[in-house]
Amino acid sequence: PEAMGACAAWLAIVAPDNWQPACTMAFADDPGNPGSPVKWFVRKAPYACTSPTFMYDTEWTLPVGAEAVFRYRVLIADGRRDAAAVERMLKEG
Repeated sequence: PEAMGACAAWLAIVAPDNWQPACTMAFADDPGNPGSPVKWFVRKAPYACTSPTFMYDTEWTLPVGAEAVFRYRVLIADGRRDAAAVERMLKEG
């Protein structure tokens, strides 16, 4: 996603050019998750972090005694990968 709180099936963080070794980290929302595709929280400073935020701008209530299951995939790849490469790797599983 291009902006904070943007919905997307996945999000990737690519290491800056001065990081060695270079790497790409991607996080994918499971389409079966409540509210999928999820909105993503992203921060670059003082350090990079991201989180899926299914309650980004909406209230969600879990009934007493109910259970909620959320699934996400995490991909860590060597090298700097573009969006097409990340998409392909996530599909390949």
